[in-house]
Amino acid sequence: MFKNSQKYTLLVFTISFLILLFFYHKVLLHPNDYVFANGGDGIKNYYTYLFHAKYDSSFFEFSGMNYPFKENIIFTDAHPLLSYLIGFFGLSDYGIGILNVLMLISYPISSVFIFKILKHFKVNNLWSVFASIALTFMAPQAFRMTGHFSLSYVFAVPVMWYLLIQTHQNSSLKWNVITSIYLIIFFFTHPYLGLILTVFALAFWLVNGLVSRKTSGTLKQTLINIGFQVALPILFFQILVTLNDSHAGRLNNPAGFFDMYATLQSLLVAHHGPVLAIKPFLGLESGNWESWSYIGLGTMLYMIVILIYVIKNGKNIAYKQHFKTPLFIFFTASFIVLLFAMCIPFRWDIFKWIVNLFGPLKQFRVLGRFTWIFFYVFTVFIVVLLHKIKAKNNNKTPLNVVFFIGVILFFIEFKPTHDSVSKTTSQNKNPFKIKNINPDLKEIIDLTNKEDYDAIIFLPFTHLSSESVMILGSENANYQSLLLSYHTQTPLLNTMSSRTSLHEAILMINLFSPEFIEKDLAKIVGNDKKILLVKNNDGLDKNEQRMTWSADKIFKNNTFTAFDFLFDKWNDKQYFDAIISQSKLEKT
Repeated sequence: MFKNSQKYTLLVFTISFLILLFFYHKVLLHPNDYVFANGGDGIKNYYTYLFHAKYDSSFFEFSGMNYPFKENIIFTDAHPLLSYLIGFFGLSDYGIGILNVLMLISYPISSVFIFKILKHFKVNNLWSVFASIALTFMAPQAFRMTGHFSLSYVFAVPVMWYLLIQTHQNSSLKWNVITSIYLIIFFFTHPYLGLILTVFALAFWLVNGLVSRKTSGTLKQTLINIGFQVALPILFFQILVTLNDSHAGRLNNPAGFFDMYATLQSLLVAHHGPVLAIKPFLGLESGNWESWSYIGLGTMLYMIVILIYVIKNGKNIAYKQHFKTPLFIFFTASFIVLLFAMCIPFRWDIFKWIVNLFGPLKQFRVLGRFTWIFFYVFTVFIVVLLHKIKAKNNNKTPLNVVFFIGVILFFIEFKPTHDSVSKTTSQNKNPFKIKNINPDLKEIIDLTNKEDYDAIIFLPFTHLSSESVMILGSENANYQSLLLSYHTQTPLLNTMSSRTSLHEAILMINLFSPEFIEKDLAKIVGNDKKILLVKNNDGLDKNEQRMTWSADKIFKNNTFTAFDFLFDKWNDKQYFDAIISQSKLEKT
């Protein structure tokens, strides 16, 4: 039986990999030659990951941006654990390829674990093979591969579910420890994904504890499980980050709790595929993209068949018995997480005070992402229920036909999604290879390397995001500044991070204040530092223009102009003295 299980597991992995190869063969054959995103969060996340791996010696300190303060790596979305390991083993030159392969290979891994979950719930081999593959490629994280790389791992929830099943079955220290380590790994991949998985564990153990409360030892075991799978990972992560974060003044009460939460449309309305042709006629909207967790026409077909069966046979169903099964407990837990993803009840005015009263709740942002838990659990739940109905019927052919029609619908719907994503992921050459840099940027890189600058100010300037104060530059400038910094190992004053120190952000904003205002950052950096000021051809505001006028031009080509920048010239006291003199004259 073990060999039989291995055979089907290998089959699932192989088929999933072949489907992956069909869509993403260009990248899989040359993973280090492409970046999945060439702008926005994507290029920034590649940059922080690679810069940290190649140039930083500390696990927590990232030196590429926010000069002279640097930044804590956790707040840069840089795959901290992977980045550190890549650097430790000297693999930074292959870092892009390694990250790209990990994002893609997560699909076959996910299908294997969904297969294992279906088998655990007694679904036959044939159904488990096709359902696991179909549900994997319907996964809601596909579009994360185009920017939010550390959220793109589609195996994250299925593996977590499998670990919860093992812990529930065995109640052993072994599975609790494995699960705790798994969660810590994800906290150091992306804290938000770690939090999503932890909330899943919390919801399951609380529901399971309530359902099994009369069983001897349930309370103790529930507390042990929550301790290992909720409290320990969160505390371990928070303590380590706090002890290694030297940046005071981060917002601990950020905005965003009431933004981008899920709705029913997030689950029921397609965002890609053939249904798009009729959406305008039905007046349907997909909801905000952050909450997309479309369950698919196949799942809806199965739901209709199950509903018909329940209506026809409702009197013969032992509902109470089913409600206590592990499968239904998992469904209930996922539904509770879904309500949270929909900001229910907190989005209603009568309950909003709860969020303000309990500050930690506001640490949860973009709640729509929590729908991922419900997507995986619900779609598997529906397949298992349909299979149970089939098992009770003497004539199994009709439900087999329904199942495979559903599978076909899944394949029809996920193909346009992966057509779109695969096109995006294979259209940009890897700019972290110097040979792929355009000539104008290459000239600026050569100049910077030759002169050995301490830091770079790149205009238009960007500094985000303390949420309270920020400067938004341009997409071109952000892209060019990151590549210039990476290829020269030179830190930027420019910053693209999250929850930056408010004190540091104010100092950066102050740097671009009018001429008569003293620039406090000048005193912190000091006049002995050699600063390169670079601007591209994008428009500058008046203070950025004045900054270029105060510096000495040293280079110009079709795209860039470079200057030697001195803080004492930019922070000249004469403008303030002139205003004071004018004020005294007016008084006399």
